[in-house]
Parts: sequence; C-alpha cells; structure tokens
Amino acid sequence: MELGQSLSKNNNKDENDYRLIIYVFVITWLYFLHFNNFYMFHSFIEIFSAVICFGIFMFSLNTYKFSKNDFFAFLGYGYLFVGMLDILHAFSYESMGIFPGASADMVVRFWVAARLFEAATLLMSSLFLYNKISHEKLNMVQIIYFTAFVFSVLDIMYFNFLPDSWDNGKTEFKLVMEYFITTVLIISLFHFFKARKSIDSNLFFYLELSMVLKIISEILISLYSFNTDIMFSLGHIIKVVSFFLMYKGIVENGLQRPYEKLIHNLDMEENYRKHIEDAILKNEKCYDLIIDRSGDGIVIHKNNKIIYANSTFALNIGAEEISSIMGRNIWDFIHYDKTEMTKDHFMNIENNHLNFPFEEIKLLNIQGVEVGAECSFNYIMYRGEPAVMTIFRGFSSQERIISLKNDIAEGEKKLEQSNEYNMLMTEFFTNISHELKTPLNIILGTIQLLEMPVKEKLPDSCEYRKSRYLKIMKQNTFRLIRLINNLIDISKYDSKYLKLDMHNHDIVKIAEDISVSVSENFKSKGVKIIFDTDTEEKVMAVDEDKLERILLNLLSNAVKFTNNGGEIMVNVEDHEDFVRISVKDTGIGIPKDKLDAIFDRFCQVDRSLTRNREGSGIGLSLVKTLVEMHGGKIMVNSTVGEGSEFIFDLPVIVLDEKEASDAIFYDSKIDKINIEFSDIYSLEY
Repeated sequence: MELGQSLSKNNNKDENDYRLIIYVFVITWLYFLHFNNFYMFHSFIEIFSAVICFGIFMFSLNTYKFSKNDFFAFLGYGYLFVGMLDILHAFSYESMGIFPGASADMVVRFWVAARLFEAATLLMSSLFLYNKISHEKLNMVQIIYFTAFVFSVLDIMYFNFLPDSWDNGKTEFKLVMEYFITTVLIISLFHFFKARKSIDSNLFFYLELSMVLKIISEILISLYSFNTDIMFSLGHIIKVVSFFLMYKGIVENGLQRPYEKLIHNLDMEENYRKHIEDAILKNEKCYDLIIDRSGDGIVIHKNNKIIYANSTFALNIGAEEISSIMGRNIWDFIHYDKTEMTKDHFMNIENNHLNFPFEEIKLLNIQGVEVGAECSFNYIMYRGEPAVMTIFRGFSSQERIISLKNDIAEGEKKLEQSNEYNMLMTEFFTNISHELKTPLNIILGTIQLLEMPVKEKLPDSCEYRKSRYLKIMKQNTFRLIRLINNLIDISKYDSKYLKLDMHNHDIVKIAEDISVSVSENFKSKGVKIIFDTDTEEKVMAVDEDKLERILLNLLSNAVKFTNNGGEIMVNVEDHEDFVRISVKDTGIGIPKDKLDAIFDRFCQVDRSLTRNREGSGIGLSLVKTLVEMHGGKIMVNSTVGEGSEFIFDLPVIVLDEKEASDAIFYDSKIDKINIEFSDIYSLEY
C-alpha cells in the first residue's frame, strides 16, 4: 500500500510538472503572438474567456437547486452576459468587417461594459455568500441584468448616450471607468476575504488569486497607449490566467474534487473490507462457521478436488454426510453440457485470481438427477493456500424468465417514453428558436429601415409606412414578451413557485369585458365574436389575472385558426356548484388523433416551421395548468372543417369578506390583449 501511495504521488508530481510546462509554453506563445498577429492573439484571449464564462453559467445552472446560498446562481448569470460582451468586444474591430460602423471606440466601450458587468457580478455574488434570497428577487436581478445588457449593446452600437472611450487615445471617461472597476474589484476581494470561512478553502484560494490578477490586468490595461504596447499584451495575458483560475476554482473544483473525494471514500471502504476479510481468513474456525451457516451451497476446491463443503450444498445434492463428498472431483456434480465452459472459468480463476458473478448452471445430485442452480466462482486464500470458492444458489428457471421478460418490457416502455419526450424537446427547442428569431429579425429589419438617411421631408404615404413599421416592431415585442411570460410561468409551476391570487370577482363580467375588449382585434381579422350567458352575475373566488390569461389564450387560438368571415362564441353557464365557460369557433378544427395530446406540453397540431399560424406549443398546456390550479378541468370538442370548442369548469368558491379584498391589477387589459394576440397579424399587415 505504501509503495502504491508513493507511485501515486510520483505520478501526480510528473503530471503537475507536465501541466506547468504547458502553461508556460501557452503564455510564452501568447506573448509572441501578440506582436506577430494581433487579431489572432486578441480573438483567442476573448473567446477563451467567453468559453469559461459560459462554463461557469452552465455549472451554476445545474447546481443552483443544491446550493445553500445564491453565490453560484448570481455568479453564473452575471458571467453569461460577461461572456457575450467579450464575444462582441472580440469581433467589433473595424478590420474584421462584422459590425457595420465598427470603430476603435466601439471596441473599447465593449471592453469597459464587460469589465463593469464582471466587477458588479463579483461584488454582488460575494454578498450572497451569507444568505439565500427569494426566488422573486432573484428573478428581478435577472431582469435587471438582461435590461442592462440590452441597453449597453444598443447604446454602444447605435445610440451613444455615454461619452466616448477612445478618441485617438484613451479618453478621460475610459480612465475613470478603469479606476472605478479596479476599486469595485478591490472591494469584492475584501468581501471574499471576510467570507473565507464560509466557502471551500480551494475555492477561496482560486477566487482570491483570480481577482488579484484581474486587478493587475485592469491597472496594466489603463496604462497602455496603443494595442501594440507591452502593457496591453501583459494585461490581456493576465486576464486569461485570471479566467483560468476562476475556472479551476468554480467548475473544476466543484466537479473534480467531489469525484476525487468519492473515489477516496470508496478506496477507504475497499481497504477496510479487505482488512476485515484478512481478519476472517486468519480465523479458520470463524471462517468455517460462516460458510457452514450460510443459506447458499458453498464448495471450496483446489485442483478440482473438493476440500470443503457446507451442509446446504450437501442437502441440495442429496448427500447424507458432508464427508461423502469431500475429496471428490467437482466435475462429478456439474452437468456435462456445461463442463467445458466451467473448466475454463476455473482455470482463469486459479491462474489469474479472478471472480465471476452468478450465472445459470446445471448440477447433478448424488442420484445423477439434474438440479437447477445459479453459481458464482471466486478466487480465495483458504488456510494459506489459493483455492476456488463456488457458491450455489437455487432458482426457478420459469420465474426468472418471466421476471426478465417483464424487466425487458418495462425497459423498452421507458426507453420509448424517453425517446418520445426527447423528440418533443428537440421539436420544442427548434420551434422556440424560430419563435425568438422571427420577431427579432422583423424588429432588426424595421430598425434598419427607420435608420436609413432621409434628405427630404417624407410624404404622407411614407409617414404612414413608418407608423406601420413601428406597429410591427411593437407587435413583435409583445410576441417576445408573451413567449417569455409563458416560459417563466411554466418554470414557476414546475418549481412550485406559481401561486394564485384568489379574490371574489364577478366571473360573468370578467368574461364579458374580455370578449368586448378583443372585438376590435377580431374585426381586423374579419372574425365576429358573440358573447352569451344564462346569468347576469356570478361572484366567486378566482385569480382575475390568470382567468384573463386563460380566456385570452383560448380566444387567441380560436381567431388564429378561424378564417375571414367566421364566428367565435363565448358562453358562460351557471351550474350552481360550478361555472362552465366555453369558447367555440367555426375554424379549421383539430384532427381526432390530436385531441388527446392537445394539452400536452410542446404539442402542436402542425409542427413544421413553415406553418401558417405561429405558436410555441406551450399555450394550451399553460391554460390547462391554470385551470387545474383553480380546481377546475378543461376539455375540447372538435370536428375537422367545422371548428373547435374548448370548455372549462371552475368550482364555485366564495371567500370571507376579509379575504375578499380588492385584487391587485398588474397589467392593463389592453397590454394583456396585445401580448396574447401578438402572433396574430391583422388583415392590414
């Protein structure tokens, strides 16, 4: 054991020396690369840093649920945007020809933005070492990050609200920002030092060293005059080293060390087991007693001769006395059609000190009758000499076959379900990428049209087109908001954070108001909406916001699949114990084979990206979730070519007066309608 530990230490030392040589070589190569090919040097630095940022984000995403604080969650989310800004910084050089209007000032501004995001992330994440914030506050932080990122990119590329950072040299604003970033990093360094007892020692060491190098890098970057300066080269190389140390501390330390600790624990258990086995083997009486009391048949044989057998084995083969089988050849009790295979097993066991798991074999008892059994073969030391211990375990072949068939059938069923779910997930993400890219492309194209230089006053027709383009931008913005809202609500529901805000409301009025509010949208599509009810008022406890989402989603689906000249009917029925609301259209209908899966998550009747109607495949799933959260149920009736009817029932519950306080309104109905109908284009478009 001591020899093995010594060899392991030597191997680790050699491996560390090899790594050190590689690190020195890479750093030296980068230094000389800077003076020979600046763009390759700079691109390598920034892409390497961005990859580490994305790795930190993926690590935090997969470990957040197990964390006792929000350190990794905040750090990962912040470094996601740091990585994206570094990518933009790397490819914003004018000579690379990627971004129109690129300039030296754009390059420097992206650098400053990335470093500001990084400094703020390190400072805030150091504060979360002490506690865990609420899920809502964490969502708010994520929204702030996203908003700041979008503002920064738009300002750098288009608006230029902030002062220039480069004008034939560093501007005063750039220097002030570098000093500010350095100050924030120093404060973060101090916070991490204060929290050193709250985190792993290795993680603390790598984070502290990484931040020290980041501070040095910022100071060097603030001193350079041109990108060919040695200060520029050293600053970027030190930046790479700091990111690598961050990777070592967070990703590698968070994954590799627990694995090594697990292996170490397993080795300790294995050594302890061997120690116990050695102790048992040295005690012959204890060893024989354990074997004899075993419920399995055990035979120890050397050179094919039985030197020990327990009473269970003797009983199973019909021997009256154990002594009658001692010294006999083990092959006397093994069926001939298994003999050759078993001889090979025994030869390998004795020569190579191997163990073989249980497998089916046929034995012969004293009378020569076959006996079914399972057996395993194990190399052991018996009374100081090598031998083979064979353990025989009785079994029923038919029961085992049935069990195996059941296991195979169950495995195939689970595999099929897994494949179906993976296929749904693949189609969903493909569709989501389409749903995200389409409005973004429309918005970008519209912005480019609006940015085109105009030398003369535009005629009224052009002003109308300009107004129309702005409407298109607004509609596609609402479309993105709708998709994000649905994804957030599904995530909240899966993590059990989605809650209802129940208050007493007139459900008839809510349904009627929604129907009236969407009538203008329906007119633009050439569709008529009809509202009907058998009661004028029905006060019951509902979440008004969620109920409006349900109705708007169903109405959006209805008008989406109803052609010009069609009708949509909204009906409210009072059944005393429950209220039934139906949304019926005269649209294209749903095939019967799709009705059972229409409320499944990611399900779409038409999944092709060239379909005429837009959608992500999660709207009806969310509707079903919200209805069931109210204690209700939803169903659908449909005939292809005639239309569809979605019906949902809500139980009538009335809250006490204290509970029935005024509801909190989060959005205007106009915005809700615009969001839910954002993927429906009117005839004027």
